[in-house]
Amino acid sequence: MTASPGGAARRSQRTISFAASAHPLLLGERCDATHDLAADLTQGLADLQLLSHPFYQRWEAGELRPGELAAYAAQYRHFEASLPSTLRAVLTHIDEGPAAELVRRNLADDESNPEPHVALFERFAQAVGAPSEAAPTAATQALLDTYHRLTGASGAEGLAALVAYEVEAPAIAESKAQGLRRPYGLPFAPS
Repeated sequence: MTASPGGAARRSQRTISFAASAHPLLLGERCDATHDLAADLTQGLADLQLLSHPFYQRWEAGELRPGELAAYAAQYRHFEASLPSTLRAVLTHIDEGPAAELVRRNLADDESNPEPHVALFERFAQAVGAPSEAAPTAATQALLDTYHRLTGASGAEGLAALVAYEVEAPAIAESKAQGLRRPYGLPFAPS
C-alpha cells in the first residue's frame, strides 16, 4: 500500500469499519453497543506497535545506514506478495456478511488501486536498490508462516491477524512516507 494523505485516511476508515464488523467474531461472544473496539485494539496491541521498534524509529529519524532500506525492501517484498493470498484464505473461512465484504474490498484495493500494491512496492524496492531475488530470512519466513497458519485456521483467527496488521497500517504508512521524503529524498513510500 502506498502512503498518501487520502490513502491513509481511506485505509484507516476501512480498518475501523473492518474491525467493527469483525469484532463479535474475534471475541466469539455477544457485545453490547457501547463496547469500544478501538480502545480494545489499542490496548491489546500497545506493546506490539511496530512504530516503537528501533528500526522504524531510525527510519523516521533518517538514521538508517546505507543498504538498510534495500534489505528491508528485499524482505518486506515477500509479505507484500503474500497479502492477496492471505485475504483469499480468510474469505474461505468466513460467512457472507459485512466482514467478508470488507475483506473483498481490501483484496480489490490491494490488487488494483490504481495498480496492484505489489507493483507499487516493487518500484520502491528498485529505487532503494533491493536485490530482485532474495530468499526470506528466518524472521520473514516466521512472519509468513504465522499469517498462513492463522488465516488457514479459522475465520476468527484470520480476521484477528488482518485486524492486527491493518490497525497499524495508516500510521506506519505515514511514518514511512515522511521518513523517506525528508532524509532520503524519495517521493513515495512503500506499503
